[in-house]
Amino acid sequence: MELQKKLIPVDIRTSSRRAEEQKVKGRLATLFRTRHFFQTYFSGQIISTRVIFLLLLTLLSSCSSPLNEGFNSVIDEQGCLINPDKATDLLNGKNLNLFIETSGSMSGFMSHPGMDFQRDIWSVVEALDNRFSKNMNIMEMRSKDEPIYGLSAEIFREKLNTGGFVSSGSTDIPEMLDSILAKGTKNTVSVLVSDLIFSPKGGNAAQLSQISTDIKKRFSNSNTTSILYHLESDFYIKNNKVERSPYYIWIVGENAAARQVAKIISSSFSTDIDMVDYGSPASRPSYSILPSISQVNSAIQVLCENDKKFYTYGEYTDDAELMSFYIGIDLSDLPGYTRSRAYLMANLRAEASSARARILNIETIDKLKHSEDIDLARRSGFTHFMQVELDGITGNTLLSINGHKTRPDWLEQVNLDTDDYKRTKTFGFGKMTAGLEAAYESPGHDQFYEKPIEIIITKNHKE
Repeated sequence: MELQKKLIPVDIRTSSRRAEEQKVKGRLATLFRTRHFFQTYFSGQIISTRVIFLLLLTLLSSCSSPLNEGFNSVIDEQGCLINPDKATDLLNGKNLNLFIETSGSMSGFMSHPGMDFQRDIWSVVEALDNRFSKNMNIMEMRSKDEPIYGLSAEIFREKLNTGGFVSSGSTDIPEMLDSILAKGTKNTVSVLVSDLIFSPKGGNAAQLSQISTDIKKRFSNSNTTSILYHLESDFYIKNNKVERSPYYIWIVGENAAARQVAKIISSSFSTDIDMVDYGSPASRPSYSILPSISQVNSAIQVLCENDKKFYTYGEYTDDAELMSFYIGIDLSDLPGYTRSRAYLMANLRAEASSARARILNIETIDKLKHSEDIDLARRSGFTHFMQVELDGITGNTLLSINGHKTRPDWLEQVNLDTDDYKRTKTFGFGKMTAGLEAAYESPGHDQFYEKPIEIIITKNHKE
């Protein structure tokens, strides 16, 4: 009875499953004829066709093509991804340097108790400190003419909440970046909190046209990723309150580590905040065919035993069938503005090597109905699921899904080319981000993921 313990229970509507089984041709017919034996042996229990397929796959291998024929660089013969991205601690052995600019232009965020800036920045510091602890350094950047000062978390919190960061000096963005990059190593992720207002030396506004080049020079070929968060808080100019004045959190570091720090920072907020990233795309996300909602009449989903996910349909037989199925996916690594249904439908693309492919729909994971799919989604961290259609499959097929990010609207909305001193937008911000875009521009830099989502469909070669 050991075999019985390994069977995977599935919710089956008996009548529809019988109709489904009658449509399956070729070598799968052998599998379904064997079903009667299993039902008799196990006292009438209905057995999942996926289980029967897996049990007999080895027996049929002498007369059937390998599961991964033509795609052995993508999946192995057991239906598992080759070299999958492993869930490891990407921040192990990393240090974090947190810089806060405290020049005169920043004092209005901390001059009164209980301001959004104080609450939100302390929440970020706590989240980072919980992860890095002794490997986190907090540093104060007062002005371009003063050295950088180290702070303990306790002193930082006291000054943050009491307006203790007092400076009448100004800062220069390129010089700030030089100091940050000089203190970093390949094992360091740096985080800057600043209003990023352009303050040229000697008030020389002509330098505004040069800041794009200054930024590009510092990040070209740097092997780093830059991630910018846009936040807002009340701001006081003397006793005059400005509502929703912008400031920023800028993360710089090696791609995987910088993105992990971004996740920590994002988790400290209850809602999505504006974000843009520059550099290498995110690693391929966790994904899987959703087994219950994705029953296909003339193909069998293959379970990868290593991670209990599905990347393959085996023994596809019906040339005329329009194949439609669902894929669960974790989109949490993408910027918030890219995760809306409208954006994903406009920017995700599906391609297939031997078929026509298109994405029919994308929904958040709370719309799932089947318990087996819900369980898989929860343990895999899926945030969304998509419906994909393949038409005209002519042979073993590789389905690839990826997307291209577009420039978020908020970058233009916060930019100011002529300073009006009202503090509702950021002077010089557009020139600075143009420098970042130029520094990180390379083929594929705007893709959602380094590697696409890949699903294999293997055909039953009729003899």
